[in-house]
Amino acid sequence: MYKMYVIVREDMPKVYAAVQGGHALAQWMLDHPEESKEWSNGHLIYVKVANIDKLKELVQAMSIQAAYKNHSIFWEPDLKWEMTAVALVTYGDNPILRDLPLL
Repeated sequence: MYKMYVIVREDMPKVYAAVQGGHALAQWMLDHPEESKEWSNGHLIYVKVANIDKLKELVQAMSIQAAYKNHSIFWEPDLKWEMTAVALVTYGDNPILRDLPLL
């Protein structure tokens, strides 16, 4: 089963993190219209990382593994285009994501 993971930064207030995550999910839908049909608004999991450095590390790790290359990043214009959240859909086991705490 396909699962949408939305990864946000813990160093933002939760409500702000949730909004940024929503932007990342919307960006993913725009970037991956065919894959969005496969996900079909199924499982949606919000997880968090400590800060922007950890988010960048996670994106770097995802970029080199085929199972995670379909991610989309949201860059917040109100925060000088800082990376605030990432969204991706995976299938099956997710070793990079499984130990991240839920938002």
